[in-house]
Amino acid sequence: MGNPINWVDPLGNKISPECLKAILELVGRIVEIINRINDLLNDPEKLYLNHRYKWQAHEDYGSYVGHQEQLDGKRKNLSKLIKDAIRKCKKKDDCDEDKDAYDQYDLQSIIGKAEDVINIPTPQSPGGNIIPSPW
Repeated sequence: MGNPINWVDPLGNKISPECLKAILELVGRIVEIINRINDLLNDPEKLYLNHRYKWQAHEDYGSYVGHQEQLDGKRKNLSKLIKDAIRKCKKKDDCDEDKDAYDQYDLQSIIGKAEDVINIPTPQSPGGNIIPSPW
């Protein structure tokens, strides 16, 4: 099977597993938040019309307000993941194995995309422009 680090570090730059995990969690949360925003804009289960408030929640799909609150919680978590990635992947000295994380994985660009996602307003009702994936 080989070294699992090679699956996420195919160039063999020996980025630490902690750094790679932090980057993958950060990217995963960005995608999840964009998907949640788009779900609120599309409202495929028509929650806004029929199950807007928590007291009206659908037993399987919840409420529109509940999904807005979940989105806000995911954004707060994204801020934590940004700090975590910076801490785990920060450049150190020339001997450090994570010195290339900023360049190979363009961590600064990923952090910029994460900060952009944090600043997208929470949809207050369905409709509007769908948010494209940053990748």
